[in-house]
Amino acid sequence: MKAQQYISKITPTLVGLFLLSIALPLKINTAFIYCLGLLALYYFIKRDKKTFQIPVFFAVSLLFAATHGIHYWIQAGNEQLNFELEKKLSFLLIPLFFSAFNMKSTLTKIMKLVALGASFIAAFLLLFASFQFYKSAESEVYYYHNLVSIVSGNAIYYSLFFSIALLFAFELMITNKKRVYILPITLLTVVILLLSSKLFTVLLVFLFLYYSLIQVKSIPLKSSLLLVFIIGFALSFQKISDRFKEIDRSNLLETKQTINPATAFDGFSLRKELILIGLELQVEHASQMIVGIGPGICQEKLNQKLIDKQFYTGENAHSKSGFYNYNFHNQYVQTLLETGWVGLLSLSLMLLTPFLIVEKDVRRIVFFMNGFFLIGFLTESFLSRQMGIVSFLSFNSLFVAQHNITIRLLVKRIFDLLFSLIVIGCLLSWLMPLLSVLIILDLKSFPIFVQKRVGKNGKIFHCFKLRTMKKNTINEHLPAQIDDQRITKFGAFLRKYAFDELPQFFNVLTGSMSVVGPRPLMLSDEEKFSKMIPNFSSRLTVKPGITGFAQAFGYKGYVGSRVDIANRYRLDKKYSQTYSFWLDMKLIFFTIKTVLNSK
Repeated sequence: MKAQQYISKITPTLVGLFLLSIALPLKINTAFIYCLGLLALYYFIKRDKKTFQIPVFFAVSLLFAATHGIHYWIQAGNEQLNFELEKKLSFLLIPLFFSAFNMKSTLTKIMKLVALGASFIAAFLLLFASFQFYKSAESEVYYYHNLVSIVSGNAIYYSLFFSIALLFAFELMITNKKRVYILPITLLTVVILLLSSKLFTVLLVFLFLYYSLIQVKSIPLKSSLLLVFIIGFALSFQKISDRFKEIDRSNLLETKQTINPATAFDGFSLRKELILIGLELQVEHASQMIVGIGPGICQEKLNQKLIDKQFYTGENAHSKSGFYNYNFHNQYVQTLLETGWVGLLSLSLMLLTPFLIVEKDVRRIVFFMNGFFLIGFLTESFLSRQMGIVSFLSFNSLFVAQHNITIRLLVKRIFDLLFSLIVIGCLLSWLMPLLSVLIILDLKSFPIFVQKRVGKNGKIFHCFKLRTMKKNTINEHLPAQIDDQRITKFGAFLRKYAFDELPQFFNVLTGSMSVVGPRPLMLSDEEKFSKMIPNFSSRLTVKPGITGFAQAFGYKGYVGSRVDIANRYRLDKKYSQTYSFWLDMKLIFFTIKTVLNSK
């Protein structure tokens, strides 16, 4: 027992150090993976087996690894394949390791360790570059790949790592409201700008604008952040400017007709050529695109294309090998060719899962972090190198690895997202402006009404509705009544056909509601009915819905008696215990039928 308590205490520190080891040489990072693995194994042995569930992020990572592993039997004996599959073992190990540790209560400590540790690594890189500059008087040692040469690093991969650490520092500064985080923010910002990645420079600008102008309320703190950004940008402006100027804009969408060892490529043009080669291979191997041509064979065929197109300069060209053994520098193209449409689908699921299952209190961090990956995958095959693989898996696992969401709940959330996006795009995009104008003419008031409602597990959220009542002081306490004088004629029309509920599809999109579920009540009603019916709030074990069992069968609006609310409770409780995709489909159909037949 004492050993378990001791390990529980050191686990957050060990996890933080492991995340920092991503920026250290490969062997150190690998050693940390094994240490973390041994700890996880110890936890699994000690854990009560009855409580064990397969975490959803581990399941989707396992699926992605399986799309690669299947080629072990299809291409048995391929040495390049064996090397590629070894790297994919992390997709099995890292999410499983993180799922063993309860880190929810120590997330702040881990984030602090990563933010401060990464700023220390940034300071070390700057000091080493200064030493190199002292020896050589070459300013290039401060820029791009040269800055991370001591760890044999790649500027883009380190830009990703430092950007995530910067995101942590911003969040800690907002949460703790301490200026002490200005120093790590400064160091991380300067290093990201010196690394001169065009993509991450743009993302950095967005981060600073978002946090300094929107999230930070203190004027002195806003000024400090903007000053940090201006200084950092001034230090690297010339190099960043040169990096953007080097883009060949004359033939952005054309391939180079002739290539030889002297052909110069900027980063954008090279990626364009590699992606076009990938699309060529996709056409040539269209019959294999269900499961792909395999990681090993894929690299061999790309190398052959590079030789045929003279991207490979050969051994006699000043000891350079050209672009031989380069990947496609686009994770989506890379995955499609290696593992086919099945692999691309599993990659999409793996990218989507953190957005679906993340807890509300860390949702912004996960959204920004995976935004980096979603955009970064367009310019780099991050999941083809250990630093990219470990970064993606570890930082996501930190926030979602322990989430044991059931398959039916995952299906429900995917359906909610797709259905709400379709309704918003195809219906609300034109209907909402029209209804808003009519409401303004009718009520001379803002058309959207925001009200506090009780959501899943009793959490309060802001529910959106179209305004149907004249302005009054009792909206928050008194629900609509029969022949309610507050409701206008046009408002009554909106209520009759449930048009007033349409803005709640934005609640569904943000995750506070579902398309189908128990109806959320006003705070006063929830409190009143909880006194009338024992365990009344127990129906809210799932997200509240725009419609539900009760609404599909005519229970809507005014509650006339104790029997009325008891019946609604019974139906809501039944739904929370038996919900499924097919039940949701039936209830949506019956709701539409009930609304159209309403009197």
